Amino acid sequence: MKAVGVPAVCLLTISVLMSAGCSLRQSEKAAVFEKDELSIGVDEGDDNDVFWSIADICVNDRGDIFVLDSRKGRIQAYDENGVHQRNIGKIGEGPGEFTAPSALLSGKGLIWVLHLRKISVFNENGDFQYSFPLDFRGLDMAFLGSGELMILGPKGENIFHAYSLEGEYLYSFGDFMDMPDEYRQIRGAELFRTPLKLFVHGDRIYVMSPYDYEIFVWENAMLKTRISRKMPGLLKAQFTYEGGGLSAVVPDYFIEEKQDRLFVFYSKDEKSGLDIWSGEKLEASYEVEDVPTTTDRNGKYYFIELKDYFRVLRKHMEIQ
Repeated sequence: MKAVGVPAVCLLTISVLMSAGCSLRQSEKAAVFEKDELSIGVDEGDDNDVFWSIADICVNDRGDIFVLDSRKGRIQAYDENGVHQRNIGKIGEGPGEFTAPSALLSGKGLIWVLHLRKISVFNENGDFQYSFPLDFRGLDMAFLGSGELMILGPKGENIFHAYSLEGEYLYSFGDFMDMPDEYRQIRGAELFRTPLKLFVHGDRIYVMSPYDYEIFVWENAMLKTRISRKMPGLLKAQFTYEGGGLSAVVPDYFIEEKQDRLFVFYSKDEKSGLDIWSGEKLEASYEVEDVPTTTDRNGKYYFIELKDYFRVLRKHMEIQ
């Protein structure tokens, strides 16, 4: 589960428990992650290998690993073997500086950083290139196959917003999610009606409802289908008010399309779940240790681990 805290409002993403009454034929196979193929992060020592709070990870086409530390307000960059190369950015409001950075994206030979109402762009050597403002709070971002930058966040009546790579606003679409009555009185409720994460394959966009196991599939600005499971025992976010703001602990999810199937990782009580869908048919469901954050060109998964301290782990998944 992930802790989220922001002034006055927060984000809510809720995953759910697997249905005991599901008609899925049980497989003897199990999803297995190789442990600690690569581990980056130490409890103490070189500051370049210490993380205060990891917000996001991205990996470029060469296999370089970029880790966004939201509390340090910088990106710590490593080669594919986990050797530190450089740091990018710092806390501040000037060019190349960050205010509450939350998401990373690698592409077009550049590194894109989302922080509150702004996108900052660097080359992979860490040199600041340009930035552009947003008139809404961005939550996540991804490149469409058409080359546009899609940003997730509440703006007007929509949650998806397309921009050119130079920062020109193009168009918006996508409705807010339905909200349970118990949350309707929360100030800044539009954030609670917006998914936390955005996943893209080509021009298809995947998001999960904040309140149910329901995946919305969009393509060419149109809702194509919904994929859902009926689940008892909904896993709910935990809210606390502190320091004049609202904080929440929220479960994670990760959606990936590959080999004509949809892999859906989601948080539940003790361990996490992985569902594999073929179209709208659930083919298999497994129990896994954690929910990944991103993948690389070789299909390896990257995880943010917090036990005694923050680490980045790279693992290879096998169905065996």
